[in-house]
Amino acid sequence: MGMRQTDERISQKTDRLHLTFLRDHLSEVLESIMAANTTTREAFDFAFGKEIEQREINRFKQALQAAHFPCIKRLEDFDFSAQPSIAFASRFNQTTEMNCAASCMILVSVLITTR
Repeated sequence: MGMRQTDERISQKTDRLHLTFLRDHLSEVLESIMAANTTTREAFDFAFGKEIEQREINRFKQALQAAHFPCIKRLEDFDFSAQPSIAFASRFNQTTEMNCAASCMILVSVLITTR
């Protein structure tokens, strides 16, 4: 039994289990696992981690679409000089602003999932 037959069976099983990221990126995930020379447990951890990571990305994108925001705004695009009443901008560096943006995204995510 060749590698192609095994890959086909794995692809069919990932489809049946609704593991869409693994199904669509099977060869890339397998190549990464082989290149890293991982144990079986590490391989499962890596593969399932990739699936979960993609599901989180998809869930966040769907939540943004469901919110029907007129446009997506990012903190790094905000012009703090045009809004002098926001004094904290002058006290924090770019890294802190990015952490704040990430925290806001997590908060929005939590709020959306708890509805």
